[in-house]
Amino acid sequence: MTNTTVKKVTKKDNFEKVLSYIPATEVELVEFIKKEIDALVRKSNTKSKAEKEKQAQNEELKNTLLRVLGSLDEPVSVTQLMEYEEFAGLSNQKISALLRQMKLEGTVVRTEEKKKAYFSLATE
Repeated sequence: MTNTTVKKVTKKDNFEKVLSYIPATEVELVEFIKKEIDALVRKSNTKSKAEKEKQAQNEELKNTLLRVLGSLDEPVSVTQLMEYEEFAGLSNQKISALLRQMKLEGTVVRTEEKKKAYFSLATE
């Protein structure tokens, strides 16, 4: 049995297919379809209000993580970070995800001891 993935046909794909069947002499119809395609592309490239708010919250949390990590003398694990009141109510997955992003940005360093991850501020 083979595992094949089927690509979902989008509204944009359908408009492009219809556009290929319309003769170039139908200028008004061609322009209408092109505007619809452009609108779909713009819509898919913009973030919703909820996404923008979530991103702002994550940036705040990252700044808090930087502040807490900066106040510590040694690297800490996610479990240890969860004990701080600043991170009350956050899951260890959320903190780990933010720390991973910060590691990729170069602001945090990840070290491992006995298969346990510890995080500290990156030094330049």
